[in-house]
Amino acid sequence: MSSSIDPRLQRLLGGDRYAPLRKRLRQRFERAPFDAEVESFRIGKLTTDEHAVLASLLGRPIRYSSSLQVDVRLIDIAFQNAGIAVSLRNALEQLDGPIANLATTRLALQTIWSDVLDGCTHRALIELLQTPKGLGLLKRLAGQSPTAALQLCRRAEATLQRLPAGGVTRSQLAAEVLGDAHALDGGRPTATLILTVWRRLIARTESNDDAIDPAGETELEPGESVEHDRDVWAKAGVLVNELARPVLFLNLPMRGTRSHGQS
Repeated sequence: MSSSIDPRLQRLLGGDRYAPLRKRLRQRFERAPFDAEVESFRIGKLTTDEHAVLASLLGRPIRYSSSLQVDVRLIDIAFQNAGIAVSLRNALEQLDGPIANLATTRLALQTIWSDVLDGCTHRALIELLQTPKGLGLLKRLAGQSPTAALQLCRRAEATLQRLPAGGVTRSQLAAEVLGDAHALDGGRPTATLILTVWRRLIARTESNDDAIDPAGETELEPGESVEHDRDVWAKAGVLVNELARPVLFLNLPMRGTRSHGQS
């Protein structure tokens, strides 16, 4: 709260006494439709003091009523005539700070997330992110941060470009592409995003369906219940367990047969 606020405004609408009323009035401006003026609204469950201050600003009788129709233009004029503030909104912002319009904020966020999608180049990843569930997954993995989401998409795309691989280990792939041998470990955001993309690709291949509905409400991973992470990595040509690799045995005795490599 600024010390430059007119003391009359402080007495009229400031302090803890009117904090709940100010919060409710601020919400009316926050929830207004995009680019729309708040002209009037009805407010209910008023205390005696809350009704009295609003009625005085509206030039109405002080006789108590639990609800009141608020004409914002009349209050704006009252503040202007008194030289206290230029409007009700301005008065509320002087007392408690700027009021953000939720519709404007949502539109700005939609634009930012749209820019994230526009920055993607891998077809399968784009198809995933064009679904509401796919975009929701990206937001969760990125902690709702568009900047983190863009970086995550870059890492996922760099890895997807290497798939299917030719039997490379997951740690080697992660080290070569992402500079961190553990970047594709189970539960890591990049790994989760890549596995989701590949589950969709596997489902499409196995169903011989070349068109996964990009805007559909189908599950993100149609085969998730049967396609475990290790199986998905395997179908992408990536070995999860480095110990489970093809090995050549030479001159090792085996029960019931001659040693391999012996003449």
